[in-house]
Amino acid sequence: MGLCLGFYGDVQVTMLGMTKRQFLKRTKECLDAQGIHVLNISELIDLERSGKINEKESYERIMAIMKDIESIFAGYERLNPPSDCYDTKSKILTSIILLQEAAAAFYEYILTIIKYQSKDSSKLEKAYLLLNKFREAFKPLNNSINPLL
Repeated sequence: MGLCLGFYGDVQVTMLGMTKRQFLKRTKECLDAQGIHVLNISELIDLERSGKINEKESYERIMAIMKDIESIFAGYERLNPPSDCYDTKSKILTSIILLQEAAAAFYEYILTIIKYQSKDSSKLEKAYLLLNKFREAFKPLNNSINPLL
């Protein structure tokens, strides 16, 4: 634990960063937010495949998701974890990047529809594959963090 600089509310402020418990709590919050976004992107892909959503709504929803994922990344990247948690931080940042890539692939698909009035199923499939790649990275992370809290 770092040099104590005092207390802010109920939280001890340290010079060297956060405690392991604080870091794990923030990590769990980050994983929960990612879980919500993976479900939202998956829903958008399913709605698009079934033709139950229009491009404008898809565009607005994917833009909101991408903006929130960017915010999650920026907030998590600023964390200063204990040295024994650097590997975990790196894995979480990588998972956020994978989620952003899936969202960007769906965004590209929607832009193609809007600009060219043409559906490129390969771009939709790419978004789906990237989402599955994210899930493969996400599940072990989630399973390793949950028991620690």
